[in-house]
Order: sequence, then C-alpha cells, then structure tokens
Amino acid sequence: MQSLVGRDAAQWIQSEFAKSPTLILPQLLDAANAGDDVDIRDGSRLHWKALIGGDDQLRQRVAYALSQIMVISDRDFFNDPEIVAYYQDILAENVFGNYRDLLEAVTYSPAMGR
Repeated sequence: MQSLVGRDAAQWIQSEFAKSPTLILPQLLDAANAGDDVDIRDGSRLHWKALIGGDDQLRQRVAYALSQIMVISDRDFFNDPEIVAYYQDILAENVFGNYRDLLEAVTYSPAMGR
C-alpha cells in the first residue's frame, strides 16, 4: 500500500503498466539448465510465486483472469512444463496490449496447438 501514498489511482495504474512482466519460462529454463529435473509442478510453483509475490501484481492478476477465459490443460504437459510456462508468459506479456495481438499470440502458441 505504500506505493499509493502521495499518488492517485491513475498514477498507480501507469506505474503498473510500466513494470516489466515476471516471466515463468526463463526461471524454469534456469532450473533445468542447473541440472534439476523440472515438471509441471515446478512451473505451477513458479507461476503461483509470481502471482503472490511478483512486483507486477496488476499484470499478474489480469494474466490469471485471462488464463481462466483462454484455457489450456496442463494435463498433457506434465513432462513438458516449458509449453505451459511459455503460454503463461504470453498472457503476462500481452495483458495491457491490443486484444487482437493477444489472441494471435495465443493461437500460435504450442499449448493451444496441442
């Protein structure tokens, strides 16, 4: 709440728009490159960590809301969590942009294709 002191709502929203997205895929790939076996549980853990503690809370929560509308199943990706992480990153990167661009990115994503 300290981020609201001395600012109005429009200023806060503009500052949220300017924040870089907390991306899941790079973190997941770092773990895999470090020699860890990663699966969908690791991707889910990183996703929830971003939702709860990421610096870009507005972006993460809008991306989560979009993930409830543009749904993919992680059931087929247990041993391929990078596909789900990439999909979540698409949502996070495009939440404040043009809806048509978001739909195009989602359409061409491997998760939606599968």
